[in-house]
Amino acid sequence: MHPKLLMACRVGDAQRLKDLVSEESAGRVPLPPPDLVVVRLADEGPAPSSLLEGVTSVEGDSALHVVASRGGGDGGSDGELLSFLESAKVIHERARHLLHARNKKGDTPLHYAARAGVIGMVSLLIDLAATGERWQLLRGMNASGETALHEAVRAGSKDVVVRLMAEDCELAGFPRDGGISPLYLAVLLDEIDIARSLYAMSHGNLSYSGPGGQNALHAAVLRGKGTYLPTCSIESAGRVPLPPPDLVVVRLADEGPAPSSLLEGVTSVEGDSALHVVASRGGGDGGSDGELLSFLESAKVIHERARHLLHARNKKGDTPLHYAARAGVIGMVSLLIDLAATGERWQLLRGMNASGETALHEAVRAGSKDVVVRLMAEDCELAGFPRDGGISPLYLAVLLDEIDIARSLYAMSHGNLSYSGPGGQNALHAAVLRGKVMTEMLLDWNMNLTEQGDRDGCTPLHFSISQVAGQNHGMFSYANKLPWMCFPTLTTDTPFLLLQTNPSSAYQPDDSGSFPIHIAAAVGANKTVSMFLQTFPDSSSLRDAKGRSFLHVAVEKKRCSIVKHACRIPSLKHVLNMQDNDGNTALHLAVKVGDTKTFFLLFRNQHVRTNLTNKNGQTPRDTSICDIPPGLSYKWNPKQTIHRALARARTNRGVYRGDQFEEEHILRPKREDEEKESEKLNNSTQTLGISSVLIATVTFGAAFALPGGYIADDHAHGGAPTLAGRYSFEAFIVANMLAFICSSIGTIGLMYSGITTVDLPTRQKHFLRSLFFVSSSLTSLVAAFALGTYVVLAPIAHKTAVGICVISPVVVIYRSVGRFQRMYALAGPLYTRAGIVPLLMLAKDIFTRMLRLYWPFLVIFTWATCARNYGHRHQ
Repeated sequence: MHPKLLMACRVGDAQRLKDLVSEESAGRVPLPPPDLVVVRLADEGPAPSSLLEGVTSVEGDSALHVVASRGGGDGGSDGELLSFLESAKVIHERARHLLHARNKKGDTPLHYAARAGVIGMVSLLIDLAATGERWQLLRGMNASGETALHEAVRAGSKDVVVRLMAEDCELAGFPRDGGISPLYLAVLLDEIDIARSLYAMSHGNLSYSGPGGQNALHAAVLRGKGTYLPTCSIESAGRVPLPPPDLVVVRLADEGPAPSSLLEGVTSVEGDSALHVVASRGGGDGGSDGELLSFLESAKVIHERARHLLHARNKKGDTPLHYAARAGVIGMVSLLIDLAATGERWQLLRGMNASGETALHEAVRAGSKDVVVRLMAEDCELAGFPRDGGISPLYLAVLLDEIDIARSLYAMSHGNLSYSGPGGQNALHAAVLRGKVMTEMLLDWNMNLTEQGDRDGCTPLHFSISQVAGQNHGMFSYANKLPWMCFPTLTTDTPFLLLQTNPSSAYQPDDSGSFPIHIAAAVGANKTVSMFLQTFPDSSSLRDAKGRSFLHVAVEKKRCSIVKHACRIPSLKHVLNMQDNDGNTALHLAVKVGDTKTFFLLFRNQHVRTNLTNKNGQTPRDTSICDIPPGLSYKWNPKQTIHRALARARTNRGVYRGDQFEEEHILRPKREDEEKESEKLNNSTQTLGISSVLIATVTFGAAFALPGGYIADDHAHGGAPTLAGRYSFEAFIVANMLAFICSSIGTIGLMYSGITTVDLPTRQKHFLRSLFFVSSSLTSLVAAFALGTYVVLAPIAHKTAVGICVISPVVVIYRSVGRFQRMYALAGPLYTRAGIVPLLMLAKDIFTRMLRLYWPFLVIFTWATCARNYGHRHQ
């Protein structure tokens, strides 16, 4: 790069340019560096001055490029412009070929001058070109396929655009093979005056093309300007390129001659026409009245040129009326209806898309009552579509809780409308889930809706019971636990309203045979079940397809409130022992489900028979044995608890050989599941082993870091514990020792239980023993913690120390709280069912369990007491 030349070009110093050129002719100016790139035309003639060839090495611009790019375009005065013009003349006199020279991007000086928007420089460069070369200069395209006209449009310089078009009226037709046209740029940049100039000066012979196969109308419809659209009228002359082949336009069969292809397909994804796009906008995004009028004018322009587009469909079958209704713009909807011929309006209004929906559906979904009223005023039967089922406008209005729209549909159709919904539902199915007001309104219109079931046979009564109860079920559980707080109670208004309207709906089952009372029991709607039993007492005996009563369903779904209610009412004694198709009573199902709450409620009731057998010949006690998983299991799991209750009450078993039953239901499953049992044992061993080793580590460290420290070596009994001789310290030592011994024994046992080479029964025995010792070590560790803390704090904070000792056993109690809860829950039903003897056996179990859990406390405090008494006796 020659810095002096570059400076002279950028500031427009013509005299300095003359001097530099003269000096180069005399050989006094050094040649430019070899990395400068200059592009020259093939027919330029003799080699030019190397000084002017390449001024900037980055872009490859010549001196004329630099001067043309400046040209007073940065707000300079007329004097500066004249200076740059004079500089351009000086350069052209010395190197005429630079007028056509291109830089690395293919730009000529004319591109630069147009980009700067300086009409004087553009005119000079055109005038400098020979008459036969102007066509070559004006139509020259850069690497992006753009002429100087593109740069003038992008700069927004109408004067430059007019100057270029005046020189070559066909310049707006470039590029010929697609790409971005000057008109597309003008529309995209909202330069309406420039667009008009291009169209007028080219006499309509211009290109509409844009990027990616678009045309100028793609950009115009998004600007909402009706003034752009008359440019489409010249398409009929064949001078506008056809849209890309992937645009899809659906036309009616009787539309007549082929329409204007420019307006046919605007978006290739949805297949929308220009009228679709305008109708979808329509000022629906909160635009002003002026914007709405602009879109309405655009729609009129399109319709004048291509009337068939009013009925055109996109890929989803939507017409422009669907789009206008979806946008909820009453003005656009009215215009489209008015544009349709009188004989075609019925066809337009009732036209359905691929989803089987009319424009009325879209209006309802948009929540636009004005559009709904306008459409219904034009065709009062429109709310009756679709005729062959599907989602009706009324169903949509109910579903969306649009009560005013629903009333308008009914009133304007004079009651002649469709109630249908998806999956065989009707509007009442949705109304019962929206509230009492909507339900009452539909029942006043059509009482027969209560009898109609969906594709599964479910009536609106089924729906109302299931949904309302499901929403409030959780609140009842909290209301029982928090009686001081107020919660909304489950309302039976809607089901009761349906039953008042059509009492027979209580006896209408769905396809699975479930009656409404079964649904109420399944969701735990206790008040609804009570209403059924009071209003329709015989509904208690209704059975579903599986032969189940409402009590069977409640037990399977673990709805304790329903079971409790059934057990309390004497008139329902016959339901307690009803058997389903498999011969199972409610007690059989309670055993299978393994829910202790429902089981205890039934087991406590003396009217429940425990000796009834099902079709497999099993009583509830037999069923409890079969449902206990083989191998090791927690003794107080719900199913084990249920089996223990039935066994302690000495309930009857089925009539069969004991050895055969044991082989089929106990021994064989054990052999088949031996591999699973081994895996279960390995997992349990790993979990328990971590606890065991951790306790052993803690207690080992505590033995050499005693609370209170040690007596100094220079005192009597040096090295002995400072707190030795105190009762609490003695107890701490015993507790820590016991925790270490038990955890160590447990660890050894777990080593054997985790070795797969040992036979499974032996491994199980070692695991059970280890479980006992690890549990005992935890109890001892808690005692050691409480005693150690008491020893240290008692002299200075006695109350705090006592509080810690009282709170610490909560850890041990929490470990067994589930067992004792089940034992307590079992006591009442067991006494009611079998008297005092089983209750005494349960008390024995409780005492034995407490002894197994808390024996370390007895050892700790007994040992500490004996050690202290023995020490006092020998002092």
